[in-house]
This record gives sequence, C-alpha cells and structure tokens, in this order.
Amino acid sequence: MKKIIALTLVLVSLLAMASAIVPVKVIIGNKTIVTPTGDVPAQIINSRTLVPMRACFESLDCTVEYVPTSKTVVATKGPQVIVMKIGSNSMTISNMDTGENKTVKLDVAACMIPAADKKYGARTMVPLRAISESLDMKVDWDGKAYVAKVTSKK
Repeated sequence: MKKIIALTLVLVSLLAMASAIVPVKVIIGNKTIVTPTGDVPAQIINSRTLVPMRACFESLDCTVEYVPTSKTVVATKGPQVIVMKIGSNSMTISNMDTGENKTVKLDVAACMIPAADKKYGARTMVPLRAISESLDMKVDWDGKAYVAKVTSKK
C-alpha cells in the first residue's frame, strides 16, 4: 500500500511540473512587458513563446481589435494588417497599399488562457516570434535567462 501511495505522489508531482508555466521576460524595444499579478504572463507553450495579444501588439505600435463572434484578432500598423483566428495554425498578413496577402503557417496557434485571478478573465495569447517578424522586427532569445528581446531589424 505504501508503494502505491508513493508512486501516486511521484506521478502527481511529475504532472504538476509538466504543466507548470515557464515564466518568460519579454522586452520590446526598451520596454519590458509587465503582467499584473494574477493575469496571464508570457509563457512557453509547445516550445514557443506566447504573449498576451494586446500588450504585445500595442508595444509594437499596432492598433488591436478582438472580434469575439469570430474569435479573430486583427492588428494594424500602417498599411499592414495581421489577422489571426483563435485555434488556427496560420495567420494572414495583408498590405493595404500593395494589395499583397500572404498566409503564414504557425508552429503554435493563438489561444485563450484563463487568468488565475478571475477579474482578468481569459487572455488571447499569440506567438511572439511570428507576429514580431511579420512586422519586420527581430527576436533574440536568451534560453538561460528565459528572455525574449524584440528589436527593429533596421
């Protein structure tokens, strides 16, 4: 009986560690994205850094809209429009000046994650590298410190 209890405790501990959130520090330009206690922080999911949509897009000087009826994220910066649908493994990037549209495959889909504190509800999380690179930014990753730094390619 003691072995069964010990084995159960080990399995529960392993499951808890596997589902633990890996905290990630995200710096866009010179600004660190700060998440209030209880809100959904930037985190690693399926080996990709996902960030709260609005905080990240607005830090990249985009206007942001979430369309709840279609579960779609729309971010605009100048003539560029980025559209992501929750749960989809692709995003569309359009240039309103040239009429060019391209679809980009994502390694991990945009998703909704509930906040620990109910006052924040759920947050739309988007892949940092994909959205940054679509806006001609570069992302440097420090795997030891778990820091993603987004800077202009120029």
